[in-house]
Order: sequence, then structure tokens, then C-alpha cells
Amino acid sequence: MKYEGMIPENQLMIRLSNCVLDQNSINEIINISKEVTDWDYFIEQASNNYLIQLFTIHFTNTEIKNVIPPFVQANAVKVYQKLLAENIRLFYLFNEIAYSSNLKGVRLIPLKGIYLAEKIYQDYGLRHISDIDILVESHDLDKMVKILIDLSWKLEKTPQTSSYISSKILTAHPFTLTKNNHFIEIHNRIHSGGQSYEIDTNRYIKNTISTDFGINKVYTLQLNDLIQHLCIHIHKHLFFGRLKISSFCDLREIFRKQENKIDWDKFLSTSKEYNCTNEVCSVLYLLKKYWQVDFLEDILPKEIEITSTEAEERFLYFLNGDYQKLDKTSKTNELNNLAYLKKQNGTINKFRYLLNDVFPTTAYIKYRYQLKADWMVYPFYIVRWYKGISKTLGYFLAKRNGTKEK
Repeated sequence: MKYEGMIPENQLMIRLSNCVLDQNSINEIINISKEVTDWDYFIEQASNNYLIQLFTIHFTNTEIKNVIPPFVQANAVKVYQKLLAENIRLFYLFNEIAYSSNLKGVRLIPLKGIYLAEKIYQDYGLRHISDIDILVESHDLDKMVKILIDLSWKLEKTPQTSSYISSKILTAHPFTLTKNNHFIEIHNRIHSGGQSYEIDTNRYIKNTISTDFGINKVYTLQLNDLIQHLCIHIHKHLFFGRLKISSFCDLREIFRKQENKIDWDKFLSTSKEYNCTNEVCSVLYLLKKYWQVDFLEDILPKEIEITSTEAEERFLYFLNGDYQKLDKTSKTNELNNLAYLKKQNGTINKFRYLLNDVFPTTAYIKYRYQLKADWMVYPFYIVRWYKGISKTLGYFLAKRNGTKEK
């Protein structure tokens, strides 16, 4: 299957990112590879999207091996070996944490990469892991921080916008710690506040399942919750920040291995309850279309192709590395702040929130804009005010006129 308007390099990248290929897919890969003219671009994009290590699975297939240039194969193997070494180190660190958490009676829930590499890919070299994410119950936050400090992790202190705003915003991961250039984020919520949806984190935690992780016991998200969480995470990065195209492969692998265990009626029901149906279904639509997860056709709403237009547009920007268009169409932090602002009760509280956001602490300004000298701080108050107002007004004007900046 060819995708309209997509260059052969990107088509090949997506097709090779499937961990299991049937003969029809292999034939398509062979045909697409004949149209590829820029293998350097192919390597660059596959690396930027954290996909290239997945290609190594297919190099034992003679048909594919014969059509992929040797230097491309060598590059993929090199990335795989590097990830393997780095991730083994991360798993050693995580198992230290899991062991101490078990001793202290903390319910430890690994999220995203650390869990997926172990339980879904079952190969430490196939899944890029940027840091360790864990979820704990709110009453265990301080205990978890102490466990990590006792294991020689250092608490990162990020300057606050203001103490008032920090008291009003529900942050998903209130603590970040570092050790030898590795990071761990401690979550007590599935997502930050101020979103249009609201996931019940306590229900997620209550649904978790005890499982073996190396030599330790940890808890994992129930399958429906895991899929929902990954969809929301992908959607967030589609519109705020930088998306890893490889995140779609996570869902693809989960479906390949556990499709028959998913309770779709319950999944769609809770998505509706949490008001995240649009976010979740938009991501699943992209997965169906570009990774050919055909069974989703019978699950997704009939109008999903129309309601997912903006998400698909941004997906293609990421895939093509068109960061200029991405920056122009990103939903900004200013819009996040508007969501928080709306949730403040009363005019006085709204004004106080706005004042603290426009004029944050000098420490935050210095951190936010990476300023080295104290004297540079004050001009950036003007920069912050101007950018916030102009981006927010520009976004709403585009929405009102039914157009987007190109």
C-alpha cells in the first residue's frame, strides 16, 4: 500500500518499522526500496524518529537484505547495539529501585519505555528509552524520593513560575532525579492538569496487576488503561512538543501480541467518561491508516477520518521533519495556561493567576530562557509577555477564520 503524497523514503521507514512482516509486506518493501533515491535522508529521518533500530529484525530476511544498502544496514545495527548497551544499564538501575521499593512496601508502576522494552518488545535494543518513568500513589511520593536519594540519585530542582501557580497546577511528575546523566521522573498522575480530559489516576492504580520484572515484583497498568495512556501521551506530543514516531510502534506491538485480550466496549466507555475519545481515536486512526491495523476499522467512530484531519497533518509534519510548519501550528504553552486560567474560581483568583504567569520569578525566567547573566532577565519579561499574547491571539484568530498558518 502506498500513501498519497508521501515520499518513498518515508513509506519505506514506516513499513520496515513493523516488527513482523508477511510476504505481501516484504514484496511492498522491495518495490518501494527501488524508488528510494536519498538513503542518507532515510537514515537521518529513521534515526530522528527512533525507528532505525527496529529495522535490524528484518536483515536476516534475504529478500530485504538484498535491497537495503549495506551502509544503511550497518548504521541500523550500530544504533541497535548502542541502545542495547544503554538500556541494559537503565534496567540495572531500575531493578535496584524496584528491589528497594519492594522492601519499603511502595507500589511501583513502570511507565512507557522501561515497561515496553521488557514486556512488549522483549529486546532491550529495540525500544529507545530516554529516561525512566514511574507511577506511584500520592502518599508514597516522599517515600519514593527518599528511596532514590538513598540509591545516590540527586533531586533536580526546577525553578517555579511562582509559588501561587505551583499550588494551583496539578503536575503529572512533581519530582525528577538524576544519576550519571540518567533521569527518572516520579509520577503521581497520568497527566498534568488543565487538559480537556481528566483521567482517574486512582482507578488506573487500583486496576494495576502484579508482575515479575527481572528478579523483582512491580505493578503494570491494566491493558485497556495502558493503551489509553499511550494514546493520550502520543496525542499530547502531536500538539505540544516533539513526537516520537516510534510511539505508534508501541501500540502496534501491543495489538499484535494482545489484541484478543482488549475489552473494546469498556475501553470506549471509559474514554467517553474521561472525555478523551477524540484524542484516543485520532491516534488509533493514524495507527490503522499508516501501520495497517485493519481490525480498528470496526472499532473507531465512522467520522474519525474527518475529526482526525489536524492530527494527521501534524503527524505528516513530524514524519517529514518539517519543524518550521510544526512550530507554526503547535498549540502553545500559553493555551495550556488559558485552560488553567479558566479553572480558577472568581475574578480575583483569575487575575492573580494571570499576573503570576506574566511576571514569574526571576529564577524561572533565567531557567526558562537559558540566560547566563542576571542583567538579561528583565528584558525577557517583555519577550514573554509579547510572545504569549501574540501566539494566543494568532491561534484563536486562525481558529475563528477556519484557517491554519501554512
